[in-house]
Amino acid sequence: IYLGVVPAQIIQGHPKEHEERRMHGGVPASRYRHHLMVAPFDAASGRRIEDAQVTAAVTELGLASKRKTLEPMRIDDTVSYGNYFDIRSNGTYRIEVEIRRPGHAGPIKATFNHRHFAP
Repeated sequence: IYLGVVPAQIIQGHPKEHEERRMHGGVPASRYRHHLMVAPFDAASGRRIEDAQVTAAVTELGLASKRKTLEPMRIDDTVSYGNYFDIRSNGTYRIEVEIRRPGHAGPIKATFNHRHFAP
């Protein structure tokens, strides 16, 4: 599972007609918004997983988390999953990802630690 966290302002820099500006209902105005992206791969075959339901929770250590569905994003004939999250302060965040695939018994779960440095 590859994970990326980028400030939403980067996406705002794309031209208005760029598909990334319309994803997830458009780029939120909050200066604390970050785009969380996940690219899952099958461990056995190495192929990108494109038929999943993906959710993620972003939690600042010691605080409550917010779980969201990560929406499929097709860019250059590949699928990743993403959504916007508030990441407000410097510090360590826990990112929990859950991937459900059709025909598989249970979810795939992964936890990442993200060290955030706010501007």
